Amino acid sequence: MKLNLNSFVYLIKEGFKSIWNNWIISLATTVVLICCLVLTGSTVLLSNSANKILDKIKSQNTITAYLTKDFHEEDYKKIEKKINDIPNVTNVEFCSKDQQIEKYSSKIGKDFVDVLKENNPLRDSYIIKVKDLNKYDETADTIYALQGVEPPLINTKDTVKKVSNFINIICTIKILLIVAFAFLALFIISNTIKITMYGRRLEISIMKSVGATNLFIRVPFIVEGIVIGVISSLISLGVLKILSDIILNLLRKMLQLMPISFEGVDTAMVVCFVLAGFFSGFIGGVISIRKYLHKEGGEVVAL
Repeated sequence: MKLNLNSFVYLIKEGFKSIWNNWIISLATTVVLICCLVLTGSTVLLSNSANKILDKIKSQNTITAYLTKDFHEEDYKKIEKKINDIPNVTNVEFCSKDQQIEKYSSKIGKDFVDVLKENNPLRDSYIIKVKDLNKYDETADTIYALQGVEPPLINTKDTVKKVSNFINIICTIKILLIVAFAFLALFIISNTIKITMYGRRLEISIMKSVGATNLFIRVPFIVEGIVIGVISSLISLGVLKILSDIILNLLRKMLQLMPISFEGVDTAMVVCFVLAGFFSGFIGGVISIRKYLHKEGGEVVAL
């Protein structure tokens, strides 16, 4: 029995029909795959966002130096000259405590700015640009050693280290989840197809009796696996998109004073998810039908 265009279309229809006839099993399989994909996708988004934050921190070749309150304006000028004399420093910009409040006036509101100006809790500071990032720590230590200068509460060096450690943990979890999902998807889809094949074992045996090739028998089950995999990936993308939009909106409101961009569902993720669903369904279908045809499917009904 040769596989031409008409028979191929027929076999694809049979694959969809098999999903409909075994909708409870197909639904259960789809739900499990969706949960796996959403969990994996969430970890990927978290990892990508953390990488973006780390790149932004590393790209800021500036050092913030706060000035102690017991210094006067003429002392500031002396400190500024000492900072400019440091070899790796390219520019020094003074930023008063009032300027720091004004910078965020559009976000925190003018009324709140006026209240803060009356009793400003901030301190004057210098924004210092450095030329060589490899000498960042050395330059920062030299600046903070000057009398009248204090480092910020959150040290950039410590922040980079903490974010890097966090990213390493997330990346490890991401890899483990991807590997686990791959094996779990193959296991679930192949077992779903095995159940379908068991229900159609007599039909398969009759098809082999009348000369149907293994490829002719395989196609509907492979189509079934692919459809389940792709549908699961598309639904999981929709769920992930909704969840990520809700979470990102909350984060933007909470961290509106911080210029941090978070990663959402993009085209690359859509393509990866669809391909993952397609190939997991395809491979799962091929594996399950291959084992079946070599073992139980080899029996032919005598007509």
